[in-house]
Amino acid sequence: MTANFSELINGLNIDESSKAIVQKIVAEMLCVIAENDKIVAEQAKLIEGQSKLIEEQVLVIKSQGTEILELQRQLKMDSSNSSLPPSSDMNKKKKKPDDDVTGRGGSSNRGGKHGHKGTTLNQVKSQIESRRSCWSNVVVAVEI
Repeated sequence: MTANFSELINGLNIDESSKAIVQKIVAEMLCVIAENDKIVAEQAKLIEGQSKLIEEQVLVIKSQGTEILELQRQLKMDSSNSSLPPSSDMNKKKKKPDDDVTGRGGSSNRGGKHGHKGTTLNQVKSQIESRRSCWSNVVVAVEI
């Protein structure tokens, strides 16, 4: 390749000093081209390795996608669409307790309903008096 350039340069109608400069430039360009060829070869090896890695990653992604779909299918299973018992339902919605103390979740008010005749306990004057009266009965019973 260098010989071809030398023949071309010698065939030019220029003085010897200009020919020497052109030959030097051509030699430098050939060195740059050789370095670029090495870089291109190294990059081709890198690209080949990256292609293999991408192929492996695609296989992993596909298998993970399949696994995700299976896990999502399992999550959707409950006693209504499988042979699982109702006690195994993981994501069943819990009933919200209303303001009702009993927790039955009704909207009815506490106490007796309209038309129901209720009875109430008589109110004690104080707890201390009721306790004294209880103990006095016990003491009296022991004395007899």
